[in-house]
Amino acid sequence: MKVSPSIIATEFLNLKHTLKELEKAGADFIHLDVMDGVFVNNITFGPDIAAEIMENTAIPGDTHLMIQNPEKYIDRFLEVRTEYVTFHIESEGNKDRIIDRIKEKGKKAGITLNPATPLSEIEPYLKKVDLVLIMTVHPGFYGQRFREDAFEKLKLIKKIRDSKGYDFLIEVDGGINDKTAPLVAPYVDIVVSGSFIFKGDNIRDRISFLKQL
Repeated sequence: MKVSPSIIATEFLNLKHTLKELEKAGADFIHLDVMDGVFVNNITFGPDIAAEIMENTAIPGDTHLMIQNPEKYIDRFLEVRTEYVTFHIESEGNKDRIIDRIKEKGKKAGITLNPATPLSEIEPYLKKVDLVLIMTVHPGFYGQRFREDAFEKLKLIKKIRDSKGYDFLIEVDGGINDKTAPLVAPYVDIVVSGSFIFKGDNIRDRISFLKQL
């Protein structure tokens, strides 16, 4: 299991120290939750802060754009040192053009969908993307409770991938902790976790727990 800690759940005043802790703990990615206050009811940070975060760590970036118009801003976020750039199927813009632009800049393209959105909405893009992110909470705020109806969606996306021979990774985000992570582990490659990792006593122990699932 690969682990992508959601950096918005940590204390930003101690961010440099936290990034060093994550490196020592073996985190596979840094999950950058970008929220614009339009697509979701919260605001986090833009491309400049994202770039500064990634300049202070050797861990690869995992950028999750929760913004209304990713096509308008995609070039700015593609300047950030990140491995994956993921956008929402519910957002505005031409999805094929966004995917193509991400890949043109040497990044891996991901697509995600909210809990109420059926997988059929992203099926036309599955042969092109490198990552599918399944949200198990409505995006916007960390610390929400895992929605159990997400299990069927996780099972189905893995079945589609395996049956059609696609090679995208499956990532899950929302309410991931010591109880829910073992349940999703058979269906996913990457877990995003915020509160569970950062609100406990030992970051290394919690990441180690997730990685060995």
